[in-house]
Amino acid sequence: MKKVLIILLLLLTGCQSKPSSAVPSEVPAQTPLPTAAPEPTEGTEAFLPDLETFSVDMSAYTGMKADEHHFLGTSPAELLRTLEEGGTAVFFMGSESCSACQAMTSLVEQAAKEENVYIAYIDPYDKQHYDFDETLNELQAALDPWLRHGNDGEALLFFPHVLAVRGGEIVASVIGQSEDYDGSFEKANERIDLYRSLMAEVRKDEK
Repeated sequence: MKKVLIILLLLLTGCQSKPSSAVPSEVPAQTPLPTAAPEPTEGTEAFLPDLETFSVDMSAYTGMKADEHHFLGTSPAELLRTLEEGGTAVFFMGSESCSACQAMTSLVEQAAKEENVYIAYIDPYDKQHYDFDETLNELQAALDPWLRHGNDGEALLFFPHVLAVRGGEIVASVIGQSEDYDGSFEKANERIDLYRSLMAEVRKDEK
């Protein structure tokens, strides 16, 4: 089957992550979270059945509630495994300390609600469940075609980064927020539609 790769890279505004030496030393405090993920609601696509997830409190993000949302915490290792084992899922990499993530997360949530999908959420500053830096090099290598690059050619991670993975292949990617995003109703709807288009990519093989 022909693979469709849609590059939806809006790279003009975003929060950058680099190896630990360049990451702010103070990590926002996190409340311990339960390890059990909520049960998928009827009609919601759970994607990779054995994707390891945990429930997350999203209330630190603008416009988000603690548990009434479509985000499930997961690890960078699970993203890599999804790519290696031919899995399907929508991933969101971002942090509450990132201004672009604050602006975009509720829009991703609205898109997920409308598309009826769960989002596998990876926070690079989550020290409770994993060490993001341990998989940084592997992530940069795996996501390289979809990342921005520095003058020296080094792949750089910018947030928020939303990825649609279908059958182990990245089929759509949206990074950061557009330069002209002003928080208006019109621009917000444009972003929601963009995220919906990304999420719809994981359903292309559904009958």
